[in-house]
Amino acid sequence: MEKSKQHLSEEDDYHLQSFFPKTLSRKIEPLIEHRVKLLMKDDVTFNAGEMETINTRCIISGKLKGAKMNMFLIPAENMFGLSLLSSGFVSCDYRGRILLKLGNFSESKIMVQKGSLCAYLVLTPYSLEM
Repeated sequence: MEKSKQHLSEEDDYHLQSFFPKTLSRKIEPLIEHRVKLLMKDDVTFNAGEMETINTRCIISGKLKGAKMNMFLIPAENMFGLSLLSSGFVSCDYRGRILLKLGNFSESKIMVQKGSLCAYLVLTPYSLEM
């Protein structure tokens, strides 16, 4: 694979299914969680007191083959003064682009560039089989 194709450009979307290992040992499976960075798709300006639903570059287009995962949205460490209003559980049946609701509760305008980290999608494996 060419070096330029190994890394995402700022414009590319990424499909979650292409990033996961085939199988994990049953002994360590409950101890692992995957944290996927959710990057902003577009430049967005948040006026004071404004809330916006924004597009991320992450798309879930099908089931993760052989994986049984719980999914949660959590805020990034540095949110530029914004609050993540859509944190919490994501249905395992969800398909499509990950959308986030962000709010600016400060008194100043906040401009965020595309490609900026705005949240994480945390995936934790589970299995009911023994």
